[in-house]
Amino acid sequence: MLSEHYTYTTALVLLSQFLLGALPRSLLLGLPVRAMYLALLEWSRAAELSADRAAALVMGDPLQPCRVLMALAGGSVPGMNFEAFLKQASEYDGEDDLFSATRASGRSST
Repeated sequence: MLSEHYTYTTALVLLSQFLLGALPRSLLLGLPVRAMYLALLEWSRAAELSADRAAALVMGDPLQPCRVLMALAGGSVPGMNFEAFLKQASEYDGEDDLFSATRASGRSST
């Protein structure tokens, strides 16, 4: 209630519907509305991250929310390995060239 998430989420949904239907296709007429929409999208992502951090604090284990999010993203496919997921995430985080075609195979391009 203190963060008024419901207010901003409602505004985001309403602006999204407005942009999809009622707003004229003219770029200049819709520019202020699009700017508000983009700002609210950024806020929405930050709110999701805050919720994930709060879950880690409540659980007392920062890896437990990661396990839940992995299961949600992957649909709890048999054979999912959390340690392999963490390894892949750390390799991705340490990669300088995220668009490298050889990144997935672990080979260098030289």
